[in-house]
Amino acid sequence: MTNAYFEEFIKTWKAYDAAKDERETEKKQILETKGWDSEEYKAWKERESRIKFPFSGGQMSAYWGWKYTIENELDIFTLNDFIWDKDVKDFARTLKEAGVKEFIYTCTSTALMDNIHDLEANGFKMVGLWETKKKNIWGDDEIKRGLRFEAR
Repeated sequence: MTNAYFEEFIKTWKAYDAAKDERETEKKQILETKGWDSEEYKAWKERESRIKFPFSGGQMSAYWGWKYTIENELDIFTLNDFIWDKDVKDFARTLKEAGVKEFIYTCTSTALMDNIHDLEANGFKMVGLWETKKKNIWGDDEIKRGLRFEAR
């Protein structure tokens, strides 16, 4: 299951990490040559404080769902993790931007009910129950259950 949105997401994340590694190398050099109390380190620290991670919590939830789907060779986008209440709106927006029209939600959190209502409020309708058999790590059949959502 390829997805251009998430492929671009990975490129952006890799570029962010590469730039972060460069900044860490610069920090190490400053500390070795100028020290912790130097103006150069203070300037580095100030600049670093303005650099933010490029993705929101909702985008990360969507990415981890896509990654889970790929790694488990699933036919439909599947989210196995809880979505924090503050991230549901952004998660739903991200799925729509990524072209995901339906997904399975297999989270078993006690706060799942809030997620269901928030997903409904943000354009995804719960359309029913879902289950599949999957081999577990010992080769035994395991039933995986979830809720199926579709974009409205």
